[in-house]
Amino acid sequence: MPEWVIEYGIGETRAALIQNDEIVEARVRREGVTPAGTVLEAKLVAVAPRVTVEANGERFLLPRGISGVSEGGRLFVEVTREALGGSEPWKLGLARRADETPARRRRWLMGGQAGSTVGTSLWRKRVRDMSASTAASCASSRRRR
Repeated sequence: MPEWVIEYGIGETRAALIQNDEIVEARVRREGVTPAGTVLEAKLVAVAPRVTVEANGERFLLPRGISGVSEGGRLFVEVTREALGGSEPWKLGLARRADETPARRRRWLMGGQAGSTVGTSLWRKRVRDMSASTAASCASSRRRR
């Protein structure tokens, strides 16, 4: 039976789905970074020299540009690449204009299905639950030895 193994590090949480002693899926969640696939309501803050939007205090570049929205206008964007960390403009997260609202389109970060909504607090609860089930299965396997 597959099980998640969770490691909490400084600034990030790593998870690996293990099945038959092999890692079949791995996820890394960095603290303070909006994950790719997230749909946000954003404000267009600049069109030159780069098209830049701001959402939840974080800035994203729109490499394909934008039409029909002026500076200060609101739009929905989907994060296509997480921010890389650093002050250079090319290290900002990348986004594209989203056709759907955040309520209609969210993704699980770990082990979920498209169309489900998972916020940060729910994600942390899910990680705690997986950690508890992993600890319980480790304890039961120790008892069997």
